[in-house]
Amino acid sequence: MSLSTHSPSLLARLPLACLPLAWRLGLVVLLAMAALAGFAAEAVHRQAAALEEGRMSMLRAVVESVVTIAANAEAEERAGRTSRAEAQARVLRAVRSLRYSGAEYVFITDMEPRVVMHPVKPSLEGQNVAAVRDPAGFPLFMALVETVRRSGSGFVSYLWPRPGSEQAVEKVSFVRGFAPWGWVIGTGVYVDDLRAVQWSSALTLGGMALGVAAVLGVLAALIGRGITRPLAALGARMQGLAAGDRAAPVPGLGRGDEIGRMAESVAVFRGALLEAEQMREEREAGRRQAEAQRQAAQQALAREVEASLGGVAAALAESATGLNRTSDGMAHTRQQVAGELSAVVAEAERTGGNVRAVAEAAEALAASVNAIAARVAESAGAAGRATAEAVRADEAVGSLAEMARRIGDVVKLISDIAGQTNLLALNATIEAARAGEAGKGFAVVASEVKALAGQTARATEEIGAQIGAMQRTTEQVVVTIRDVGAAIGESGAIAEAIAAAVMRQGEATREIARNVADAAAGSGRVAAGMGQMDQCIAADAAALEGMRKAGAAVARQGEALRAALSGLVGRLQGAAEARG
Repeated sequence: MSLSTHSPSLLARLPLACLPLAWRLGLVVLLAMAALAGFAAEAVHRQAAALEEGRMSMLRAVVESVVTIAANAEAEERAGRTSRAEAQARVLRAVRSLRYSGAEYVFITDMEPRVVMHPVKPSLEGQNVAAVRDPAGFPLFMALVETVRRSGSGFVSYLWPRPGSEQAVEKVSFVRGFAPWGWVIGTGVYVDDLRAVQWSSALTLGGMALGVAAVLGVLAALIGRGITRPLAALGARMQGLAAGDRAAPVPGLGRGDEIGRMAESVAVFRGALLEAEQMREEREAGRRQAEAQRQAAQQALAREVEASLGGVAAALAESATGLNRTSDGMAHTRQQVAGELSAVVAEAERTGGNVRAVAEAAEALAASVNAIAARVAESAGAAGRATAEAVRADEAVGSLAEMARRIGDVVKLISDIAGQTNLLALNATIEAARAGEAGKGFAVVASEVKALAGQTARATEEIGAQIGAMQRTTEQVVVTIRDVGAAIGESGAIAEAIAAAVMRQGEATREIARNVADAAAGSGRVAAGMGQMDQCIAADAAALEGMRKAGAAVARQGEALRAALSGLVGRLQGAAEARG
């Protein structure tokens, strides 16, 4: 499992991920300064060690040079060119005047130890210093001799005063034995001088480290401000975009660094938000316009349906009222004709009963014949009027059938409109589903339109069913009225026949004596005709009752049509107002 695979989750769990960017940059700078301080401390330590090693090497080199001088002199002695005393004196003179690092010098003792040469304290020369100790009680000269005896050379630390001072300080000397003459040649360095040089070097390195740290701090501050301020401005701008502020420009555009690219991304995001807002406004405007058009169409459809079907319903109700009035008039006429026929039948019976007394009652018979002629004329007139009324009723019922047919056409038109509306609502639902989130509102409108179209279709089916029933009833009324007209026509023909028979009877009155048999037969025919007329009148009464019931049914169908139409118009207008 590699670290790079899970580094984002690991970084997300670190506490640093919750800190602001400026604090994280500060921590980086602090870590860099801490590392710089560590490097400086290590450098100081190593430089101090190097300085100390350098001083020790210098001491070694100085002693080695003195040993070389002594060796050369001893070589002269072995060669016999000089005596040992002269050779030693020449070496002592050369070493006595030797100085390095300001006031550092070289001293020489023998192995007893006795001081052979000490350029700073010549009073010690020739003295045995085996018992000499430093202020700490350390036998320093014996230690020098013991180091030479043990190792031939080495370093020894002890306390010794500086030249011109009585205060002893720590000193480190390097000694080496020169066996040919039994000398111990040594030189040393004061530790505080070495520490001063080391401290000076440490101060120099510390000053350089502080300078570098200060430069790092300034650079970190500048870089932090150059990053955090633009990022804060971008963050504030993004919060403004989230809050709905689309007008303010995006800061940081035109920069060539990552912040500039972030600003360009925010600018692209702002442009997308502006475009989305514009599209939303255009979509909302389109929705409002479509809603207004749909409401206007519904209102227009409601007005058109109310205007067309309302007029048909009103005409149907008026026709039903006229049919009822005609039926009432025909019933009244039938009652009159029935009364007159009853009188004619009574007269005929009396005439038949008195045929044997026709001769004696010729004048009475003539008067009766005249009365019968008048009554028959009135009956013929009533039959003619009844025929005319039946013709008008037939025409009115024909108009009613035509209106019912027109209402059926209008209902078919409404059904077609409902089907088209349902199809449009289905298409709108499909388009809204394709639009996704943006089409949810339009899908709701489409479902409502679809439901309204379904309600319209159901109401139209109910109206169609009622109109179909009304058309069937109207056809029955047309057939019945035509039968009534035919019966009334037959009654008129019978009345005309009666009138003709009465006229013939009037003419035959003068010959009544010899035509008594014919009068009796005529009376029989009159009685039979009166029976047929009574049957026709009974049929006329039944037809009139059927026509009255048909008129009442037409009136009820008209009221049902008016109520259904009012409910449909109310639902259309209510749906339009609810969408508004």
